[in-house]
Amino acid sequence: MTAATKILSIGWLAAALLTSGCGGPAQHVQIRRVNRQLYDETIANRVGDVVLVDVWALWCVPCLEHFPHSVALDKHYADQGLSVISLNIDGAGDRDSVLTFLQEKRAYFTHLQSSVGGGPAAISEFDLPAAIPYYRLYDRQGKLRYEFMSGADDDRYEELAKIDERIAELLSEAP
Repeated sequence: MTAATKILSIGWLAAALLTSGCGGPAQHVQIRRVNRQLYDETIANRVGDVVLVDVWALWCVPCLEHFPHSVALDKHYADQGLSVISLNIDGAGDRDSVLTFLQEKRAYFTHLQSSVGGGPAAISEFDLPAAIPYYRLYDRQGKLRYEFMSGADDDRYEELAKIDERIAELLSEAP
């Protein structure tokens, strides 16, 4: 094998590794435990972006089924000003399992975890409805504009199917 052939082979191998997601700088998922004040600060720090918050837990099968949609929204709209944040309401003891799930889903955006765990404490701390999956959508000024929940029977919430439409609407508004 000539030197030129070896270089060409190495180039093809490097290209294959980079396009397959292996190689190149590794991306790692991080999660930060927060209370309501730190959650609010996280939202406030993103003024200028449209912010989608996905509230979920590992024990919630519909949450796990919908989560890849949040990942896809991040990939599709991030360069247009969408900032996706996940708020996990599992307990602190589930941190490693949560991180594994997020890494497997290649969810490379901001992740928060309730410092009070789940259940009634999280519902009270973060002013959540009793059911998840649940989403909040903030406009570029940081104002909560829409809330989404599956099977919404309250006028306060919209159906999950409306998320994409509402994101496009808010992204089209002037910053």
